[in-house]
Amino acid sequence: MDIITQQNKANTTATRWMEKYFDSRKTKMWKNIIGPEDQWISSEVVFDKLVELGDEPTVKDVIEATGNSSWTDITCLECGCCVEAAVLFNSKTEFVFHVCHECLSTAMSLIGKEKKSVPRREDPESIQ
Repeated sequence: MDIITQQNKANTTATRWMEKYFDSRKTKMWKNIIGPEDQWISSEVVFDKLVELGDEPTVKDVIEATGNSSWTDITCLECGCCVEAAVLFNSKTEFVFHVCHECLSTAMSLIGKEKKSVPRREDPESIQ
């Protein structure tokens, strides 16, 4: 588990962009993408814009440079809302998901109601 914020994602967009669009293994070239007005452009153009934004670009500037919010959005798996921050869960099956503060609070209150009636496995006296 870890905390993820839109700002964290904005700060790493240039690196993630390069990982996705630069073919470092075969061609050593940037892939072309569809840009504004459905024109093909080199993804290197967008990468250069992201680099120019510096190490801590604003979320708004990243959205403007990439042309969409998918690089900074965080969507809660439980409620489906786009949030500024969430807990990032990495499961052993490589399924990664986010849960927002409100949904975590709801889950904790549900656990709080149940924990009085469910024995803990670590307590040998509670097992009958």
